[in-house]
Amino acid sequence: TKVNDQKMTDFCNRIARDNRRVVRLPSEAEWEYACRAGSKGLYSFSDEEKPRGDAFKEMQELFTNGSHSTLLDVASKKANAWGLYDMNGNAAELCIDNYRDSIPKVVSNGQAFRFKGTVNPAFAQRVRRGGSYRTRLHQCSTTYRDSLRQNRAKEDTGFRIVLPLLLPKNRLEKAPHRPGEEMTNGLGMKLRWIPAGAFFMGSFDDPNKNEEPVHLVRFSQGFWMGAHEVTQGQWKT
Repeated sequence: TKVNDQKMTDFCNRIARDNRRVVRLPSEAEWEYACRAGSKGLYSFSDEEKPRGDAFKEMQELFTNGSHSTLLDVASKKANAWGLYDMNGNAAELCIDNYRDSIPKVVSNGQAFRFKGTVNPAFAQRVRRGGSYRTRLHQCSTTYRDSLRQNRAKEDTGFRIVLPLLLPKNRLEKAPHRPGEEMTNGLGMKLRWIPAGAFFMGSFDDPNKNEEPVHLVRFSQGFWMGAHEVTQGQWKT
């Protein structure tokens, strides 16, 4: 947490050199697809659109750390169906996309939305997902989206890495067959396999309309994603 855009880029480039493959932040579509892990509701642990009663209290404790007023260690709470921790709450997560007030239709193939040309970092914003211990429960949903300027850093905002399937020299690795399969890279970072597939991205329930338009996104290839956000220990390695 508390790292600006340039430092995140430098970290990904360093890991890429060590692993000899592309390493980057997830696209907004990749993030939501992985967060849902096959679920259809607003929260990755339930297909209910709006959990009530005990289910609501459980999610409030799970996603916003209950009475905690600070970040918890990564993987302190339950993982989703694909073995990803802290996708909802704890620390918000940055995506590689530039932010717009609505979901750009160009992400229907899962790729990131980027503005054309050079954008002043003082004004450019990255998409931020997942909510944090500082936010309300509805801001920890699978579809909630806000932004952070690229030249800013916040203590409740971090990131996780993605490794696309493509290897150097345009060779494709043999795709694992089990969603959530684990891989550990040379630095000891654990990643989970996110399978190819499709999902409906976005929500009709946002009064501000920035979670629309709801549309189908297809992934023709799977990818590896960090099992949790990058930790301080990994950052300093």
